[in-house]
Order: sequence, then structure tokens, then C-alpha cells
Amino acid sequence: RKVLEVELFRASGGGSVVPTSMAAGEFDMGLGGVSAFAASADGGSGVAIVAPAHTGGDMLVVGAERSGVTDWSSFLEWARTSEEPLRVGYKNPRAVAKLIFEGALLEAGVPFSQGTAEAGARVVMTNMQGESNLIPGLQSGTIDAYVSNNPWCALAEHSGQGRCVTELSDLPPGTWIDHPCCAVAATREARVEKQEQVEAVLRLLIAATDYIDSYPDDAAEAVAEWLGNPVEVEIASMATSGYDMHVTGPWLASMETIIENMRDLSVFSGPLLDADWEAVSELIFDWSLLPEGYGPGS
Repeated sequence: RKVLEVELFRASGGGSVVPTSMAAGEFDMGLGGVSAFAASADGGSGVAIVAPAHTGGDMLVVGAERSGVTDWSSFLEWARTSEEPLRVGYKNPRAVAKLIFEGALLEAGVPFSQGTAEAGARVVMTNMQGESNLIPGLQSGTIDAYVSNNPWCALAEHSGQGRCVTELSDLPPGTWIDHPCCAVAATREARVEKQEQVEAVLRLLIAATDYIDSYPDDAAEAVAEWLGNPVEVEIASMATSGYDMHVTGPWLASMETIIENMRDLSVFSGPLLDADWEAVSELIFDWSLLPEGYGPGS
């Protein structure tokens, strides 16, 4: 029985800007970064996460010529001893990779600033206005390093322009292992007025996720064709990520950590600023449209 037609749009600027387009009525559903969806909900958009999608996959990349920087410790040493503050690029202010990286800098006691080098800053976070500008920025010397999700890290290594020195899931304080990165969200209107259609899309995405996990090589070929990247880039990229649409206890615990991190970084100005976890969950999640066995406690 035909339920609906699905039309896919590739959002300009990446998954971090998807909630803005959803709030404007352009999309009923979207796949994007969990931090961006949380910030959108805090702003009263009515957009809510309806399923997990993807964990991990965020990396720290330095220029290929920077042979002495091989891990987090050597990166911190570089930042502390460099004559000039390091400029570290990111694709969007709401990117999960940016939030995790800044949280790790706070944990390490490395001062940083946004956009311009403030007094004492050892790292300057630089908005590169989209992931497609990260590798060119590294190549031109506009930035010294960048943090991003794959495949933009695997692409840097494939092109010879950069090296991945650490997965962000390994950074301190040690709470980022298998961290939520992207999720599936829906507008309030879609969740209320198009429940059957949203449920059908979730079943479709669950089937696709199962296929990715069962046939990763086939999935890599499909993704490479969609994005226009070499297959080997997608194979390397997908190896850093996990794909699962179950709402698990560890996933929820990691989401709580992300919310706390966003508070520490002064991202929120609405109800998420000081709400308890129960109130946060009611605002940013809606698991009611997931199939049986996929929701919390299943």
C-alpha cells in the first residue's frame, strides 16, 4: 500500500542548518546534528528528535606537513607553545564536533576565543561557513586545523592535504565514546498531523540502517555515488561511525552530557538553560512514533 512519497534535499551548510529550514516550514523531517536540534528546540521551534541515527565520526585534522602532531597530547603541546594562537576551523556554530572540541579544551585548561584572538587565547575557533571550505582553508593556511564529521576528515587524508590525529570521541573528559552525532527530527506539525507518514519514514530509515550495518561495502558505494566521493573515502569514513536507531541508555546518557556541555558553552537562552533532565527530554525528544522495540527501555 502506497503511504507517501519521500523527497530528499541536501541542505546547504550541512546538518547543522537543517532545523532552521524545518522551523521555516521547508521540511517536515530532517537528518542533522543533535546539538543543532537541541538548540532549535530551546528557541521554541517545535522541532523534536524522533530517532537516533548515527554516533561518532568526528575527527581532529591538522595539515599534512605537521608531522610532530600525532595525537591529542601533541596537539595541546603545539597549542601551548605556538608563537601565534592556532586557528581551528569548524563548519557551523552548532556542529557537534565544535562543541566536543571546545569542551575538551576547557577540560585541558587551554584558553580559546571565537573568531578573533583575544588576550591569552591559545586557540581561535574559526567559522568556515560550511564543511566544503575546511580542506581549502587548511590548504591555504587560513586555518591550522579543523574539527568535523567524516567524510571531510577521510577526504583530507585521501587528498594528501591533512591528517586525522584523533577521533573526538577519545577526548577528555572521557564521556564522548559513541557520542550521538546525527539524529532524525520532525516538526511539531508533522508529528501531530502526519503521524502515519512520519512512522513510515522511520521504518524506511530503520531498514536502511540495518542494510548499512549488514552490507557496509554496498552502502559505501551508494554513499559515494550520492556525494560524489571515492568509494575508499566512504569506507574509511563509515568505519569511524556507528549506525543504530534504537534509543539506548548509553545514547541518552551521552545526550545528557551534550546538553550539559552546551550549557557550559552558553549555547542556550531558553528553557534548556536550567531545566532538569526530565523537562529537557520532554522538550527535545518525541519517541512516540518509533516502532515497538526501538524506544527507551525496549
